[in-house]
Amino acid sequence: MFIRLIVLIVLMTAAAATLLDLRQRRTETMHEMAVLQGQITKSRHAIWGLQSAVAEHVNPKRLDESIARAQIDLEPLVADGDAPSRHPSLAYAISQR
Repeated sequence: MFIRLIVLIVLMTAAAATLLDLRQRRTETMHEMAVLQGQITKSRHAIWGLQSAVAEHVNPKRLDESIARAQIDLEPLVADGDAPSRHPSLAYAISQR
């Protein structure tokens, strides 16, 4: 009877230690996720800033002039009726011919 009690105490202690370890790992994982989410947010803000800077420096007229100067053969990305852009030069890509 005494041995059963000792075995039960040891098993319950092992189970408790395992649960504590799992809880600690969960807490560490949640912390890592929060840190990574912060890094993702910072990266998104940086990308938005860069996109804004690019948008300020590129306009359709300058893009058309650059394309003409470079003599690049372009073709539409989408069918003529499906073009989502407001300006035709934004719906072109370098042809892969």
